[in-house]
Amino acid sequence: MCNTCKSKNLITEEERLSILSKYNLIEQKSTTPSGTVPKGFTADANGRFVSPFITNLYAPGFYTLEDHEWKGKSYSNKGKLNPYILAAKEFLKTNKGLIPRIYVSAGESIIPNYDNEGKLGGGKLKEGDLSKARSNNIQAYFLKEIQSLIDGKFVSRKPDEIRLDTITGKTQKKEPSGGWDSYRAWVKAGADPNANPEYAQLKQGYDNDQFTQIRFVIEPDLGVNQCLFNLKLKINYDMDGGHNCNAALFEVTANGTRITTQAGGDCNMNNNGYSKVLDPTGYNDPTKVGGFRYNTLILKDKATVDKIINANPKKEISIRLRCLTPPGEDRGWGAGKCHTSVPHVSVYNSDNQVVVEPFFPNVAEGEICVLDKCGNLLRGGGGSASTTGDKNGNTAIDVPATFTGTSQDYANSLIKSKTIILNADKKSYNVLIDFKSGKNSAQQIKKGSNITFNQKAATPATTTTTKVTVPTGTTPILVKVINNDTVATAGKKFVDNKFASATTTPDVYKILKTTGYNTKTYTAGQFIKLVP
Repeated sequence: MCNTCKSKNLITEEERLSILSKYNLIEQKSTTPSGTVPKGFTADANGRFVSPFITNLYAPGFYTLEDHEWKGKSYSNKGKLNPYILAAKEFLKTNKGLIPRIYVSAGESIIPNYDNEGKLGGGKLKEGDLSKARSNNIQAYFLKEIQSLIDGKFVSRKPDEIRLDTITGKTQKKEPSGGWDSYRAWVKAGADPNANPEYAQLKQGYDNDQFTQIRFVIEPDLGVNQCLFNLKLKINYDMDGGHNCNAALFEVTANGTRITTQAGGDCNMNNNGYSKVLDPTGYNDPTKVGGFRYNTLILKDKATVDKIINANPKKEISIRLRCLTPPGEDRGWGAGKCHTSVPHVSVYNSDNQVVVEPFFPNVAEGEICVLDKCGNLLRGGGGSASTTGDKNGNTAIDVPATFTGTSQDYANSLIKSKTIILNADKKSYNVLIDFKSGKNSAQQIKKGSNITFNQKAATPATTTTTKVTVPTGTTPILVKVINNDTVATAGKKFVDNKFASATTTPDVYKILKTTGYNTKTYTAGQFIKLVP
């Protein structure tokens, strides 16, 4: 037999699995095993596995992942990526329904960059070209390494396009004082730091800006709806003051499908008495009246995303609010109603970038916006932030007629009995338990309401004012009023301040104690007559 007939063709384990899978000779697992995480990765709160950030450095004008040297310094980048790519490949072979992605932040210095590898045609590069070339090389290498997963149907498709951020001059934005030609001459001469300390310091920053920072991510495969994965709706009240009521509980739907917060509930921006669950993305302190309220709603379940998208032939997403205040119950904005100016809405995409800036729908029921299948705004949005007080300034309550103190005294008594609590605005009160008030104590005040009290002075004691009679033959001293006062106003001031008492004679007063007025002094017992 010929020697070649005895030879063996060796294939890799990936190739073997690829061949077997094409003929359905291997069984793929349909779910990720509980507690399983790719080596070197961590599981995040959004159902993804993420690698740490991997930083590669490059010589000026270099962009491939091949090892290279420049002016005595060695650069080796491919070896930094391989452990994470290998871990992702091994993990994806045994866990179906996932897709790998790659995120790159690529930097370049502010130095006019040149193609020092010669694979882009040589010569000077435009700003951003070097960063893009570095990113493209990483993406090409990543796709080449995982192609066997695609061929073997371990993943359903080619991953989405690389996520790229370009950063120019992150570390050093200052140009050399002598210009770029002077700087290049210094570098060409050996970059002696003693010869030019300024250039040496700048060079360190320029060199540090020649980098890429890479993160690998493995996330659930949502197919054609991938860009909706991890889409976030943030519905907050993030203004100081203006909202103390408990009429801010909303159901949120996307094409009719209810979506919930990370805490598993509806969008809750209530204050004291109704907000019972903390949202892990913010804080909704149930003991604090007033203050910020945060809610984050995330789409990370494939079945939910598919249901939302399939509900609309145009693949548009209608976001709607529905007030959840019980009918007939007044929580500070009227019976069965919600505080319309509370929801402040923004949308973040799967890469946690803002795709819809905060807007203010000012509605409690109905559609607030329409998004495309990636979360971009098609219709709606806009409006302006408002600190409209609860129910246009809360519910004003009369103090019972039988209460002899002031309205503040009445409020203090209700606070002491733990019937109400002072709100953060220091003007209104939140009702903790039902009670009756009003002039005849017949008005029912419901728990959860926000109230103020109509002003009431203390019931004055009954007093009898006796006017003094001017003795016969007494001629009062004429006193001209000052400060643009009328005679009546000036006389009232004398009496109120107990400098004089009124008499039975109009505009005549008896001085009770020595006092000065209009440049003159008057003593007790004298009678004066105020004249204009």
